[in-house]
Order: sequence, then C-alpha cells, then structure tokens
Amino acid sequence: MSLMKYNMKKNITITEIAKLAGVSPSTVSLVLNGKVGVGPETRERVLSIARENRYKGLANSNLHKKIQDAAFY
Repeated sequence: MSLMKYNMKKNITITEIAKLAGVSPSTVSLVLNGKVGVGPETRERVLSIARENRYKGLANSNLHKKIQDAAFY
C-alpha cells in the first residue's frame, strides 16, 4: 500500500506511515530511529512504506532548518 501516487508534492509524515502500516506513530519512530522493541515483520513493513514514499524525515523539514539556523546565533 502506498501514498506515493496521492502524495507526490508533499513529504509523507510519520503519522501517514503509521496509518499505512497499521501501527502507532511511536512504532514508526522506533523503527526509523533504529531502536529495539519492534518485531522484524513490522519493522520491514514500516521501512518498506517509508522507502516507497521517499520518507525524508527531519533532514528536510522546516524544524530541522530552524534548529540549524539557531545553532549559528
């Protein structure tokens, strides 16, 4: 299942990944941050959805830019 065709102009969010994978946003966060406590099948399902939808995470978010900008002041 993929949001890609519907979500071409907008980056997918953790909440959207969670809905597609049938898990909580907390579970998605654990998987994306490489933490333990998530079964292998669930982990692969979450990662597959994230890859399919080109999840970019914090690296391209406005929050990340604000954090970077604040570090220089």
